[in-house]
Amino acid sequence: MSIYATALPLDGVEEPAPILYQGSHVLPADNDARDGVLLLCQIPGHISRDGRDLSDGDRTVWPWLRLSLHGPGGDATVVLDREQVERIHAYLGDWLRSARSAAS
Repeated sequence: MSIYATALPLDGVEEPAPILYQGSHVLPADNDARDGVLLLCQIPGHISRDGRDLSDGDRTVWPWLRLSLHGPGGDATVVLDREQVERIHAYLGDWLRSARSAAS
């Protein structure tokens, strides 16, 4: 049984699947083929090293985030610590502020 709970699935079910990578020489487009799954998964706070602890109402999560990518090119899963997620969060905020519209 997994201790991880899926927090964000980009799997083509509720959210669009990722755009397939065509190489570093190709500028992607929103209508390019999509496939694969990107998952962000967290460990709920009620999980303990000894098993489940449902006694307290703590809604925190453990300081690790599992990132999994499954696609035609293969699969990869890593676990990021809180500091790594903070760095990614900061970078993504900067990126969102500077990314132009795909229609441009």
